[in-house]
Amino acid sequence: MRNLARIFAAAISYVVCATIAQAQVYPYIPPNTVLGRIGNNNPGPPNAVPLTQLGDVILSAVNSIGFINTTSGSITLQPPTGALGTQILTLPDLTDTLVGKATTDVFTNKTFDTAGTGNVWKVNGNSVSAFSGTGNVILLQTSPTFITPNLGTPSAGVLTNATGLPISTGVSGLGANVATALGINVGTAGSPVINGGALGTPSSGTMTNATGLPISTGVSGLGTGVATALGVNVGTAGSPVINGGALGTPSSGSLGNATGLPLGTGVSGTLPLANGGLGGDQSAATANQIPVFPGSGGASAPTAASAWFDNVCSSTTGQTWTRASTGWKCTSHLQFWLDDFGGVGDGVTDNSTAESNWITAAGAASGKAIIPIGNFNATSALSLGSITQLSMEGISREGSELSFSGDGISDTTNNAILSFKTFKISCNASTGVCLSLGNATNGPQRTEIRTVTFAQGATPIHLYNAGGTRITDSFFYDCSTCVISESPVNPDAGDNWFDHNFLLQTVVGGTGFSLISGGGWKITNNKFNQYDFGIFAKPLLSHHTMSDLQIQGNSIEGCGTICVLIQPDASTTTDSTLINVIVSGNEGGGGSASSFFETQAISGPTVWIYNLVVSNNVIRGTNAGSCIQIDGVSTFSITTNNCTDAGTVTNGIVTQTDDDHGYVAFNTVTNATNITAGTPGTKVTVTSNGPP
Repeated sequence: MRNLARIFAAAISYVVCATIAQAQVYPYIPPNTVLGRIGNNNPGPPNAVPLTQLGDVILSAVNSIGFINTTSGSITLQPPTGALGTQILTLPDLTDTLVGKATTDVFTNKTFDTAGTGNVWKVNGNSVSAFSGTGNVILLQTSPTFITPNLGTPSAGVLTNATGLPISTGVSGLGANVATALGINVGTAGSPVINGGALGTPSSGTMTNATGLPISTGVSGLGTGVATALGVNVGTAGSPVINGGALGTPSSGSLGNATGLPLGTGVSGTLPLANGGLGGDQSAATANQIPVFPGSGGASAPTAASAWFDNVCSSTTGQTWTRASTGWKCTSHLQFWLDDFGGVGDGVTDNSTAESNWITAAGAASGKAIIPIGNFNATSALSLGSITQLSMEGISREGSELSFSGDGISDTTNNAILSFKTFKISCNASTGVCLSLGNATNGPQRTEIRTVTFAQGATPIHLYNAGGTRITDSFFYDCSTCVISESPVNPDAGDNWFDHNFLLQTVVGGTGFSLISGGGWKITNNKFNQYDFGIFAKPLLSHHTMSDLQIQGNSIEGCGTICVLIQPDASTTTDSTLINVIVSGNEGGGGSASSFFETQAISGPTVWIYNLVVSNNVIRGTNAGSCIQIDGVSTFSITTNNCTDAGTVTNGIVTQTDDDHGYVAFNTVTNATNITAGTPGTKVTVTSNGPP
């Protein structure tokens, strides 16, 4: 408060001096004069001079100015001009307010000291009653700097750049003993573990992803020598054996369940015959030699090179090892497997080269060419070359397949003996010939085609000058002409048989069996379905005689034109003949066929077919034509045929004037306009025909 008094004194001096400087005259108040309060309600103490009577006054230099009984109001002190020294203004020991005259007052070289008893320093109405710490800097609100302060217990704060926080007492929320551990030097017992630091001796832990553990000292409980072995490089003597790794040279062991042991290097000693071995010492053998035990009974194991022979026993030469009571012998089984020659049955790989090598080897040995399971594709046709004897056989009728993008198998050898069994073959559907045997000047001596499926091809089989051929138990699908047989140089080739085959056309069209010259064919017990011509015989007979054609026991259904047709070649005008034709025991018809069986005349000679028998056929549903119609036939018999549902405009049986020496009897024809028709030639008997 003394400081405040000094301020007031200085202010008073300033007012006095300023007044003097302005040369004004003011009333004089002597020392120790008591000034009263303004107003009449409280005139103040006795002998007080009312301020209202004074106006502007000059106070003399006194020790102090006292304001008596002043609890409110405002007193203005105007300092004089010039410095009057240090004055002290003492205010009453009450709550008073000192207000500067100007809006902003500047105190220069002034000291506010509240050290005295009862003094209070306020900032913005808030009392500052005590100070803590040392120094003379007052910190402002934004970004202050504290020098070793005691924060007490702040309600909030950010310690981003704080240092010196005691871990034992300065952090809360730590788990039990964590603060203690954080206060221990790293690497010392009880301290936290640092990345790359020492673990010490942990009481427990999971080391799933741990690395770098020294096997010699870091693992306990290992058996004797185990830690040492684990420290040795795999594959080195003394190291552990790794799955798939090298065993080295173990001192002992049991290989009861071991597999993949290489016989060349993994087995020592002699393997007995009873265990599949050779039963002898092979050390005397030279390269590419294997033992053979000659004779029978009592033969001992060979000990000299003379008892061995070169290894010619291989699948590519048609040989194999067979086990006899005295040992192993090389037996020529003459089997040649396509996959032994590089064939791949994936339906994609081109096996043209493999198939050529395969057939060459098999043909050279007159052996058997085996088709494994698979679809063996080839872009080139397979020529049998100069083979004289060959058997081609598959493992499965549907599983062993040869597929050709063009033509298939061809043989042009004269007098070859050939056999094709139990496989599937396909070739180009538009132009391909799947199996072509013989040529215009020669043909095979004997051919067997059995249980073969012709899955696709314009012409599955084309035979030239065939003799001794049998095609049986085979399937034909969607052919232009399924089988063609022609004999340009051997018109009377014979002893051929087409038997128990199945021919299916999904859309009516094409020809099942086409005979172009060549006799001696028996076409029996086959199934023809939806062909324009089931059987079409068109002999090329210029100056030749062909004989013996038998068509018996066949089912010929859904014919598009004529089920069985015998027609001469249009260019044939000379004395050629067809002798001995039997059409018997067949059934069929239907579709849009105009006739079931028909022969057509030849220009030139009026008769060209001799000895025709048509009997015991069951004919159904022919359309607007005839059940049976013949022309150009001499010596014939048409008997006991059953022609049903022939249609109301068709003829049952038709003969022509150039048909002579015949017998038409005991045929049953229903629903036909005419049971018989035509004007037969001489010596033809037509009798006992009609409904039963």
